[in-house]
Amino acid sequence: MAALGVGLGVSGLLTYNAGLFARDLAGAIGLSRTAFGAAFFGSTLAMAAAMPLVGRLVDRFGPRAIAAFGAAMLSVGFLALSQVRSVTLYIIIVVLIGPLTAGSTPVPYTRAVSAAFDRARGGLALGLTQVGIGLAAAIVPPVIGLVIARQGWQHGFLALAMLAALGLLPALLGLPGRSPHSGSPGDEDHAAIRASSLFRLQYAAFCTMAFAFAGMLSHFVPMLREAGMPVERAGALAGLIGGSVIVTRILVGWLADRIEPAWLGCASCLVCA
Repeated sequence: MAALGVGLGVSGLLTYNAGLFARDLAGAIGLSRTAFGAAFFGSTLAMAAAMPLVGRLVDRFGPRAIAAFGAAMLSVGFLALSQVRSVTLYIIIVVLIGPLTAGSTPVPYTRAVSAAFDRARGGLALGLTQVGIGLAAAIVPPVIGLVIARQGWQHGFLALAMLAALGLLPALLGLPGRSPHSGSPGDEDHAAIRASSLFRLQYAAFCTMAFAFAGMLSHFVPMLREAGMPVERAGALAGLIGGSVIVTRILVGWLADRIEPAWLGCASCLVCA
């Protein structure tokens, strides 16, 4: 259920599919590549700013309510994008999707999974949870590409809205209402964590990787379409990224239980570079 939830969240549906709409929106509302990139970048920053709040809300109220709210807001966001008529409105909606749907990210699901395992909770179990994103990235872009090619970009956003609404099911049925761990970190605990060198190093690493991957993923399909590739073919190629994510999430999760995670992270970054 956790894998299904993260796959139907913003990480699985927006990141890997936003580029499918860029060329059609350019013709429909005059969306430039610069405006498209700025909207996605703004959404990413707004979501990043909201994530600490999401984490604390999950600690206080449990993962179920937070994940369900994020899924509902993601569906509403895609519905709003299907009716967009101007570049300004498109940018505003996409930027708002970032913080409002932050609850549909893997945070509530991985919180529940890590609390349910006493052993290897940082490795294989979490890797299997992240497989949901790979499945969504492999299956959804080719389907949405076909919908756009045959019925138009508005129906593409409507299809994504329906998929996001399905994300309510794993959130409501698969997550606990309250945090499985009794109690939650206090302000002093959070301050101590933020002040640690390990936290700052991980923060810097995650930000650097996020900038690189978000930039590549969002512009991958638009570059293919500018080269003359039909949207359905571009969507199919984008789906190959999802297939690789499925394999690597499981492999990296399994390896993280057996070798030093820091060296594993360094190797992954070097391969990507």
